[in-house]
Parts: sequence; C-alpha cells; structure tokens
Amino acid sequence: MKSIGILLVSFFFSFSHAASLQGVDFPDTAKVGEKQVILNGLGLRLATIFKVKAYVAALYLEKKSNSWHEIQKDPGNKKLILHFLTSLKKEKLKDSLVEAYRKNLSTEDFSKIRPAIAKMNRYIKSMKKGQTIEMHVSGNESKIYVRGKHAVTIEDAFFAKNFLVAYLGENPPNPEIKSGLLGK
Repeated sequence: MKSIGILLVSFFFSFSHAASLQGVDFPDTAKVGEKQVILNGLGLRLATIFKVKAYVAALYLEKKSNSWHEIQKDPGNKKLILHFLTSLKKEKLKDSLVEAYRKNLSTEDFSKIRPAIAKMNRYIKSMKKGQTIEMHVSGNESKIYVRGKHAVTIEDAFFAKNFLVAYLGENPPNPEIKSGLLGK
C-alpha cells in the first residue's frame, strides 16, 4: 500500500509544473539549442469575428517577464510554440502573420522585417488540429520548425529581436494571446 502512495505522489509531482490551456499541455521548461528556457505564459489565438479558437501559443524565455519591452531587449534565447486547435489553410496563416507584423511595426521597420517574413512564409504549410509551428531564437538566428521538422533558419538580427512583436506588440491579434504569453 505504501508503494502505491509513493507511486501516486511521484506521478502527480512529475506533472505539477506543466501548464495547460484548452486541453493542450506544455512542460515548464524546454530547450533552445543547448540552453534551457522556462515557460513564461500561454495565450489563446482567437480568429475572425466569430472568435474561432485557432491555436494555443506557448512562450519560453531564459527568465520570466511580463513586459514586451523587456523581452524585446533581452538577448537571451526564446521559443514560441503554436499548437493548432483547428485546421488552417496556409494562405490564411501567411496573410495573418504578415498583417500582425504590419499592424505592430512602423512602415520603415516593416520593410526591414519583410524579407525574413517572406522567407519564413515560403515554408509555412496548411496546419491541422494538433500540429505545431515552433520558432527558436538564439542570438541573430531564428530556426522555424513546421509539423515537428526543421523548415528554415533565418539569419537576421532585426527579425530575431522583433519576431514576437506580432503577438506582444501594441496591436496583438487578440488581447488574450498577448496577456497569456506575458503570464498575466
């Protein structure tokens, strides 16, 4: 009987630090290259006027922060995971990414980041429920993973510094994704 109790305590303890949103579980830590990053927050992307639950986003940082400006300035490794809750056509996904950057950057800054977005968008695919897109940023290097496979590496310091502006800038796609990723 004692061993069953120990087993149950071990089982619950091993999952006690994981976070969940919309039935999607995320571990409290992850890796970007060889560095460990910690879960900062989870956000829900609501799309269209009907508030369709498109995906859950998880943001991992080297140190937690609830400030976009602090995160943007921090040169530490970052990881963003988009876990899809519904199917999305690649054209719609690409258009929404471009629009999110356009809404959060000046015309000049958008023109600086546009080549990196275009490069990333060449590898974006239609997504089905349960599939993921991940962005791992380390220094000036951004690695994009689509459906669990490395798709492209973007060597662009401006993109690496600003890739999260689409979600954490002044005009996020919806307030819930920003506040969730910031851990608020």
